[in-house]
Amino acid sequence: MLYVTLSENLKTIVIMIICDALFWQNFWPNFTSTLAGLILGLPIALLTNRLLVSWQNKTQKMEETGRLHQALTNILNILTENHIKLSTTQNLLDQHQLPLDISFDTSAWEVMKNDVIQFLRNPDLKAKIAYHFSRLITLNKLCEKLSNFASIDVRAAIPNKEKKIEDLRNYIVSEIGVLMKDIDTISVLIINYRSNSFE
Repeated sequence: MLYVTLSENLKTIVIMIICDALFWQNFWPNFTSTLAGLILGLPIALLTNRLLVSWQNKTQKMEETGRLHQALTNILNILTENHIKLSTTQNLLDQHQLPLDISFDTSAWEVMKNDVIQFLRNPDLKAKIAYHFSRLITLNKLCEKLSNFASIDVRAAIPNKEKKIEDLRNYIVSEIGVLMKDIDTISVLIINYRSNSFE
């Protein structure tokens, strides 16, 4: 019985040694191939990631540039249209006539200001555009006030109405002159920025 137990223990040890030898025999090729995969695969994966990120950055920059170009083009168009309206309004007010519809377009700025603020890299131009449109909004309110003062119903209720209307008209004419000069300056700056930045 002792012989059988010893023999079974010896068989177990021999089997363990044989299994252990098979383990090591299979381990080294598998370990080597895994290590080679890491050594070769990791740099390839990092390079692929770098190329993908670079491509995404270029695509995003192109999209931002396109959005800024479109925003500046729209603003330039509105500035041109407003210059014509400002000139017409100034001529009518100089002749002491009141245009029926005094309203200058600020919608392009309202729609495009986020793109301009976010993507325009020229802080001076950005500030000039924003300031111009804020003054234009104020001018719209003043023109509305002038129209209200000039109406027959309100005119009778205001003491010194003629002097107040004339003072407001003169102030509006003065503001229109300043805004038209601003439009000329801003238009040149936008054209120069576009020609230097988008080519």
